[in-house]
Amino acid sequence: MKKTLHFLLIFVFCLSSLFIVSGCSQNFNQKELASWFQENILDEDLYISKTYTEKENTSGGRDIVWKAHLKDLPEVSFELIDRERIQLFRTHEIVTTYHQEMGKYYVEQFQNKYPAVFEGLECGVPTDSYIPSVNGMYSSFSEIETLCEKMEQFEAYLDQQPYPCHIRYGIAYQEPSTFIADNGGPSQEAFIDRQTYIFLENDDPKLKESSLSSLLQEWSENSFANYALTYQIELENCPDTLKKKKTESDQSSLTIVRSDESEIQYTDLFLTRESDLSFGGFFEILKRDGSYEVQGSASQFRFTSVDGSYCTFSYSYQEPCTPASFNDLEYSKVFYYTKNDEKILLDHKPVISQALFQELTGNSYRLS
Repeated sequence: MKKTLHFLLIFVFCLSSLFIVSGCSQNFNQKELASWFQENILDEDLYISKTYTEKENTSGGRDIVWKAHLKDLPEVSFELIDRERIQLFRTHEIVTTYHQEMGKYYVEQFQNKYPAVFEGLECGVPTDSYIPSVNGMYSSFSEIETLCEKMEQFEAYLDQQPYPCHIRYGIAYQEPSTFIADNGGPSQEAFIDRQTYIFLENDDPKLKESSLSSLLQEWSENSFANYALTYQIELENCPDTLKKKKTESDQSSLTIVRSDESEIQYTDLFLTRESDLSFGGFFEILKRDGSYEVQGSASQFRFTSVDGSYCTFSYSYQEPCTPASFNDLEYSKVFYYTKNDEKILLDHKPVISQALFQELTGNSYRLS
């Protein structure tokens, strides 16, 4: 009996702890919403609407949405959301669109005052965050510095404003040879999905020691170097110092495991961030191996596979998606290669999967 009681008490304690850790299990009232906002976002007087709306959220729970604005800034309306989450238990948490709306407001004010500075930048909200983002995309390596300086100017403007705003700054290369956008057209994902995408939030502790523009420029240039070496394109536009830095600082190496279990390591070839081998990286491996008949360049080449088939790969080999040709219509086009002049559809990224690499060479690859 004592053992049963002891077990029951432990169970109740653990159950109670889960409720405490997970958050409140009851709805929040206006006073609690105001207190949360002033403690976690901004210690200013605010007005909260007397009525609210309800809608279902992604967890299957209900969002109770209250409209609010700062007492001294009524023109910027934002939401205080009492969010119900349904997982192991029903819990409630508070989220707000304050930073989103303030970001839009400050961007609009800045654009009106300095239209030339914001040219080439755009404001949005990532799908995984309530933090607004200011993004810039460059078409050549030489444009990186200018984009970073523009973001620095906008951040300096924010520092002068009476109310704070959390911003995520993102930069990416256009990647014209390797990137296929989804069917939805331009969006936050158009930036985030690129291999060269980097971001920095304006509350990052690193900004205590370095400026926003210097960090963004350093990270963007390093990302471009990584992209050039990974895809074996744009190498002539990337400074040798950056390529050398990437090669020397990366502790991992690409290893080819032959069918006889012997291994070859390449310290200057890299996989994509999804751990796939690019077309250009594949060309370099074939060329350096010496046992394949390979012609062309990293951008377009032909070789004879292990089974005697003639295969051609090119970054320009892109095929429009149709229900009859491809079962994934999320993207407008996919890459392909030819095998004995027959098109073989791949994916929306120009990469060689492990299975395809083994099929064409009899070998495998890994990151060591």
